[in-house]
Amino acid sequence: MDDTNGFEFVAIDVETANPKRGSICSIGLTVVENGAVAASRSWLCRPPGPLAYFEPLQVGIHGIDERRVADAPAFGAVLGDVRTVIGDRPVVAHNAAFDLGALRAACEADHVRPPTLEFGCTRVWTKRELDLADHRLPTVAGTLGVALLRHHDAAEDARVCAEVLLKLAAKRGSRTVHEFARATGTRLGRLGPGSWDGCRVVPGRG
Repeated sequence: MDDTNGFEFVAIDVETANPKRGSICSIGLTVVENGAVAASRSWLCRPPGPLAYFEPLQVGIHGIDERRVADAPAFGAVLGDVRTVIGDRPVVAHNAAFDLGALRAACEADHVRPPTLEFGCTRVWTKRELDLADHRLPTVAGTLGVALLRHHDAAEDARVCAEVLLKLAAKRGSRTVHEFARATGTRLGRLGPGSWDGCRVVPGRG
């Protein structure tokens, strides 16, 4: 029996147009059901109004510029689809402080309510589980044998994040995100209207 059967969560990755964290121009989601990747989806979007400009450093990283999002929906329009895909599942990101922080900042800039959700961080978890020189997504993926074909493509990075967690959970024999968090001495973060608490190590646990 696969120890990850029953595992359900949504992995998320965002790309930003400039150094402002809320300048989201792309969102990728990967849905995991019954311990396996069930679906992936990504969106291009125009960043929230005050943050809707692109800078060369970020464009050089992900290849998205003004022309690619010119006909894309605004961030606020995409957010509804993102909420629907996530539903009531926990969310996971690699460096969740960035990705979920960006989601929060984009909602603030666009004057919309952020989704209410729990989230975990595979970067926090790989620091607990893997002795590596660094814990960047390419390093972690290579160590665990997860193919990463297009780093900084939001859909691809979300898929890799999902597969990283499934690999880590299988080693622990954990069957839910909450169970895995407890096994690693961590707790999930929380995002909601007016609230923010990061995924972190619990002192004295694990």
